Amino acid sequence: MKDNNIKPRLEQLFSTYKQLEKKNKLALREITLSEVPEIVYNSNAIENSTLTLEETEDIIFFDKIKKDHDIREIYEAKNLVKVIEFLQNNPNIKFNAELILELHKILLTGINDSIA
Repeated sequence: MKDNNIKPRLEQLFSTYKQLEKKNKLALREITLSEVPEIVYNSNAIENSTLTLEETEDIIFFDKIKKDHDIREIYEAKNLVKVIEFLQNNPNIKFNAELILELHKILLTGINDSIA
């Protein structure tokens, strides 16, 4: 059965990635940073955001809004970037309930502070 080969192959790929990561941390960080606008755009599109990819990039990189958008969409984009940066800057952080609540707070800041 083919499925029996998936786990060892994934483990091998992960091991290779970890070896390459040690030598190429800065390059991997740059690649990750270049993907942030698409991550934010796609994540927010799932939530029915009307921001385009270009508008998302303008908000993230230039703090610029080209046309009238719901302020919630602006905060959703900016706050998700903060979460991504937090996680990227803390790669060894322990994933637990406190972390989830902290990330939730970051995501909702400026949107709904009463439940953030």
